[in-house]
Amino acid sequence: MTDKDGNVTISDANYTVRSSSLYGNPYLFTGRRVDILDYGSLKIQYNRNRYYDYYTGRWLTHDPAGYVDGMNLYEYVASNPIRNFDPDGNKRRCPKCRGPYWEVRRWRGGPPPGFAYTGVTYHDWNVKLSTTSRGCPTGCCRLKLEECSCRIWGWYAGRPLQHWMKYPNGTTPEQHEKKHARQIKWWWSNVRAAVDAEQTRRCMRAEKTYCFLEAFDLSIKAFRKFLSAEAYQFDCDVYWDSPEKDKACRMAVDLEAKGDDLILKFFVKALECLAMD
Repeated sequence: MTDKDGNVTISDANYTVRSSSLYGNPYLFTGRRVDILDYGSLKIQYNRNRYYDYYTGRWLTHDPAGYVDGMNLYEYVASNPIRNFDPDGNKRRCPKCRGPYWEVRRWRGGPPPGFAYTGVTYHDWNVKLSTTSRGCPTGCCRLKLEECSCRIWGWYAGRPLQHWMKYPNGTTPEQHEKKHARQIKWWWSNVRAAVDAEQTRRCMRAEKTYCFLEAFDLSIKAFRKFLSAEAYQFDCDVYWDSPEKDKACRMAVDLEAKGDDLILKFFVKALECLAMD
C-alpha cells in the first residue's frame, strides 16, 4: 500500500506489516516495477516511458508528449492519484465516466517555449465501449463501459500577442479561451448522453451489439468534428481580416461538412441495427 506521502507499506494476506515482500515482488502502484538503485538508497518506479519518484509524487523527467496533459510537465495525474492513474507515463487516465475536469489558467512570464499564441485550449476525450457476455444468454452480449473521461486545460496571456485577434465588447484572452472550454464542455454533454443511452441497452444478439458499437463510434467521431468546427467558427468570427482568419473560416466549413457526413452514416447504421432481430 502507498499512503498520501508516497511511503510504501508491505503486508501479507493477514495484513501483518513486513519489512520486505515475502516473494520478492517488485511491482507497486499501477502495477509497475520499482527499481532499487545505489545499494537500496534510491527506489524509483519505471512506467515504461519515464521514471516516477513515489516519495515526492513527481516524474523525474518531463512529459515526452509535451503539454498534452497540462502545463506542469512533471506533475503526476494532476496531483490526484485517487481519481486518476498513468500506467505508461505519458497520459493521465480516469477509470470511469467522469468530468469534465477543466483548468484554463493565466500563463505568467510569457508563453511556453514553442508557442506564439495569445492562448490555447486543449481537450482529451477518453471514451471506450466494449462488449461482454456476462449476465447474458448464450449467443448474446451487451455493451460495457471501459473508459469515459474528459479533461479540458489551457492557458492564456494577459493581452493579445497577435495583430489578427480582436476582442469586441471588452472580451479578454481569458474569456476567449474559456469560451472554447465551454464549447468542449457542451459537446462532452452530448458524449455523456450517447454513453448513457448505450448503457441502457440490454442483452442482444452479438451481431446486433457489435452493430450498435460501430454506430456509437461514428457518433463520437461526428461530435469531435462538430466541436472543432464550432471552435474554428468562433475564431473566424473574432479574428481581424488576415490569413489566420481565412484559415479558421475554411476549417470551420470543412469540419462541419465532415461532421454532417459522419452523423448521416451514424443514422444509417443505427437504423440498420434497430432493424436486426
